[in-house]
Amino acid sequence: MGRIDAYPFDPYQDQLWKLVPGLADPAGVSFESVNYPGRYLRHYNYLLRVDPISTAQERGDATFRVTT
Repeated sequence: MGRIDAYPFDPYQDQLWKLVPGLADPAGVSFESVNYPGRYLRHYNYLLRVDPISTAQERGDATFRVTT
């Protein structure tokens, strides 16, 4: 589940994310893990997870809107 650890931590690659167009809506953004390609940060049941994405529901869970 999602958490924020003190910087720096090992493995270093676990803290790296690739910002990509939203999986459910390209107007949003999704975060792909650099250390685990094909796995994305998503919200599920009020928690953050890093999961592979295969369904429309999961694509929606992994798409975030940019706000000011």
